[in-house]
Amino acid sequence: MSIGLLDKKSGIIVEMLREYLVDTSKREQEAISTLMDLPLVSKKFFGSLGLNSFFSWYLLNIKMDRLVSSMTGDIDILAGRLNWNDPRVFEALVSEEKKNNPEFHPCLHYNFAAVKLAEAGGIKWPPTTDYLVGIEAKCSYYDLPTGTIKSPKSSPKKIKDVQSQVERLLKMGFDKVALLDIIANPPAYSQLDGQAWPIALNRAIMSKEKFEPIRKKRLQTNSPAGHYVWSVGSVQGGDESMRGAGAPIQLKMAQENPLLQGNSETQSLRREMENRLSTVFSNFPQPRRFPVVFFNCATCRTILLR
Repeated sequence: MSIGLLDKKSGIIVEMLREYLVDTSKREQEAISTLMDLPLVSKKFFGSLGLNSFFSWYLLNIKMDRLVSSMTGDIDILAGRLNWNDPRVFEALVSEEKKNNPEFHPCLHYNFAAVKLAEAGGIKWPPTTDYLVGIEAKCSYYDLPTGTIKSPKSSPKKIKDVQSQVERLLKMGFDKVALLDIIANPPAYSQLDGQAWPIALNRAIMSKEKFEPIRKKRLQTNSPAGHYVWSVGSVQGGDESMRGAGAPIQLKMAQENPLLQGNSETQSLRREMENRLSTVFSNFPQPRRFPVVFFNCATCRTILLR
């Protein structure tokens, strides 16, 4: 798992070392951390949930009762949108980039403008909480010698627990909810480094196929929650954030949470969650970079900027 050092001046956790996901005892936490380190890999995943993976805020591993007093459990990933204090300033910067660098791809105009405006203090803070996404993550692993999925959480009790966790997120009032099944794979090795990558990718594809009978039982058929699977290939010589393969695949699209319409209890819980989130964010200075990722430290019980 990661070895994190707290920079007391900035309040930022600095990660120094990370094991392969198959080797760590905190597999789910480390898998989520890895996902946050791979914005290009997670772009389509978060995009399907209504988020720009780069221009968003994330709160990882937060206890439910810190946001809604009547709820128990954990929220593996809580995410929302970032906005500019004045969108017109951003549009002006984009136009300036287009004028000064017409040979650049249009996406670079937006990226350069966004970085400049963020560094100048242009991100709206505290962020808006009018659109919230809740994600439940489960991480199993592929055992190469036996060719089986280990720690799949596939017993009737475990499946019921997973469904209950997803239902709690819906009841809390998230706009969209998703279940992310993560499969860790042992690192591939080849004397020719370039050959290790296709081995890792093929191994990830194979373990996903092994997981297929399990995933069919995961969610209730009428659940509005989305379902994704991410079989993470790994290559010897560095952890998955540096030498990984594969990306989250959508199995079921997330629908708008129906409980937000006409369910007074869920509407009340949503208001409580938004109020408490605003209090949490008000304790942090305006960020000058994005995405903005917070982490709930289980040891010190403090929310830290990652």
